[in-house]
Amino acid sequence: MSMSDEELCQLVRAWPKLTVLNISFYVDINDTIVPTFHGLINLFRLCPNLMSLALVIDATKLEGIDLKCTSSGNCNTNLESLTLGNSPIKSPRHVARILSDLFPRLQRVNLGCWNLPPMNLSPQTKSEMERWVLINNFLGEFRVLRERASKLCRSSPRQMSIS
Repeated sequence: MSMSDEELCQLVRAWPKLTVLNISFYVDINDTIVPTFHGLINLFRLCPNLMSLALVIDATKLEGIDLKCTSSGNCNTNLESLTLGNSPIKSPRHVARILSDLFPRLQRVNLGCWNLPPMNLSPQTKSEMERWVLINNFLGEFRVLRERASKLCRSSPRQMSIS
């Protein structure tokens, strides 16, 4: 099913209290329009209670996304399950950085769909899945760094000087 960023937003605009949305985990990426990270960001702005999402996005289109401050303070701490299926990616580190900023409590991207047809029948399955495994590894590392930074901030408050 083809769906642009705008069409995704139109679809969910009527359901702001949506908690689960399963649209797709596999599409023929060469013949299908899929949302980008911009659509994903707007989806969570429109449905802040979303806890579970299955959606193929084009994770290669990072134009306009500041990798230093992806979420701009708008993160979702409710998301527990994220399946991005055969979403195309170029840079696992950049994708992990964006996901980590947007969803700070996300433990990992669900990769269970890679064991199901038609994804397990693709000749590129192994190399594509390895990229998603790498993303999950980065997510774990980013989470550890975030937790360490949080502990450091709590244990050593900044000294304030009064003039």
